[in-house]
Amino acid sequence: MASLPLEGITVLDLTHVASGPFCASMLGQLGADVIKIEPPGRGELMRGAAPFIGTGSLSFYFACVNVEKRYVQMDLKRPEGRDLFLELARKADVVVQNMSPGAVKRLGLDYEVVSKVAPQIVYCSIAGFRAGSRYEELPSFDYIHEAMAGVMSMTGTPGESPPLPGLPAADMSAGVYAVLAIVLALRAREKTGRGQAIEVPLHDCLMSLLPARIGYSYATGEPFPTFGRYHRNFAPFGVFETADTRIVMTVGSEDLWRKVLQLFPDLDRPEFRSQRERIENLDALYALLVPKFAEQPTAHWVERGRAIGIPIAPIMDTAEVIADPYVKEVARTLEVDGGHYTWQRFPVRFSDLEPRLGRAPRVAGADPDEVLRERGYTPDEIAALRASGAIV
Repeated sequence: MASLPLEGITVLDLTHVASGPFCASMLGQLGADVIKIEPPGRGELMRGAAPFIGTGSLSFYFACVNVEKRYVQMDLKRPEGRDLFLELARKADVVVQNMSPGAVKRLGLDYEVVSKVAPQIVYCSIAGFRAGSRYEELPSFDYIHEAMAGVMSMTGTPGESPPLPGLPAADMSAGVYAVLAIVLALRAREKTGRGQAIEVPLHDCLMSLLPARIGYSYATGEPFPTFGRYHRNFAPFGVFETADTRIVMTVGSEDLWRKVLQLFPDLDRPEFRSQRERIENLDALYALLVPKFAEQPTAHWVERGRAIGIPIAPIMDTAEVIADPYVKEVARTLEVDGGHYTWQRFPVRFSDLEPRLGRAPRVAGADPDEVLRERGYTPDEIAALRASGAIV
């Protein structure tokens, strides 16, 4: 196997909660040396979020986005801590931060300051909204963006209040876009010799995932309809109750419709012959189809449907998902203090390299001596930094 593409890249991780830690964790899985810098005391906010792993005090929520890192607690509010950070940045390649608007500037560690001592630095800021926009100062949380980007309006049952979406799409998409942007900026640095600032707004990242939904409104001037159980433009396409649980079936072409007729020949009627006719007679179609699915259990319909090539699947909860043999093939279990932690490897497969997943999350401040020794600090200098409160 070839060496990982980000080997030799050092990342200073000033992030917390979800999007930023997720980004930095992926950089670590791709070979970067990620140094997570946390405040004194309990460390990052999410370390206190239940549930905890095994009998220990490591938060599962923290662990799931903080693999492949080393941990240093540093008081950036002290001049000594700020100076230490800038010294580390001189020999680093990337800074990732997602502090609240203005916080990093108040610390004196914004891009303008860091780039003066480290012109090579790629400085990635993940925020809720674009800097300088009318929403710049608004508090950011995933569901705020899902509400304001239209995602929640399309979720749930028409006419009812929407539920909270199960996927934190704004957080996760921002983390992925940040990785892409950092890799592109590192590539640009190879040509120019200079780093640059990157801005990754959660809201814009989430909006970018909705071309067909937002595009519908640009094209028609109307809101995209709430989905409910069934798709409005394809049929039969949606969620169906079986004798024991639920399935989803997605029939998006005439070829697939002909396969459905192999299961239910009596649906071969003139009013259902084309996609347009099925949509026009949607209620009549589902009045016939829904009772049929209720006659047999999910396993029956999944087996029969898949045998003839119909896209059909059980609706699985997350406990069923982690027991799925497909998922178990890529899961990896890491030993941590008080128990063990299982997570999925980087999802992209390469022919000549394998992203790593071997360094488990650790307690806050576990690695400062190791990190500083590697950068030339003597034991006496490290002791002096600890005595000053720069590191904990």
